[in-house]
Amino acid sequence: MFDIPKLIDICSMYGHPYGGNGIIVNKMLTNIFTKQGAYIDDLKQVVQQLHETVFINISTKFDEALTAIGLYDLLCYHFDTCMSLFSFFSTYPPALNYFNPDDLITQIASLNSHLFKDIKMKLRKLTTAAQDLQSFKTLIHRCQIASVRIIHCIMWQSCQMDALIDKDLGVDEHTRCAEQFIAKISLISS
Repeated sequence: MFDIPKLIDICSMYGHPYGGNGIIVNKMLTNIFTKQGAYIDDLKQVVQQLHETVFINISTKFDEALTAIGLYDLLCYHFDTCMSLFSFFSTYPPALNYFNPDDLITQIASLNSHLFKDIKMKLRKLTTAAQDLQSFKTLIHRCQIASVRIIHCIMWQSCQMDALIDKDLGVDEHTRCAEQFIAKISLISS
């Protein structure tokens, strides 16, 4: 009935954490993943495919983009992927357990720091129209914001930042969460 890409799309369309449907979609996904173990295996396969196609090969695809339109399409693809993952993680936080958060943070941060600089330089060569350049700059900015949103979501969930806010937890638990957060910030900045 469902497959993982469809579930991610459902999260993107209806599972916004700020709207009322996020709770319903979370319950639906919780039931699907707990009652149907095969979906977890499917999720593991999708994680591997995302890792290979989105984060490893995307740099190569950007290098191969010979036209401004091809580059624009790849940027749209990257933006859509980041926003879809953000919606999925926000709606169904346990899904993050099947990703390697440190790996994902490193890959996204690397794309942000290196790839977008290269894209801007390549754009100057491919197009000279001011309007086209502005459209690209806007899309690159949106891609960067989407990347930051997904990193924030991953860090919040993987470092259990809610625990830092909870005053009932002990000092050891607060310290552990804070140390995880600092380690992930160091990972991004290196």
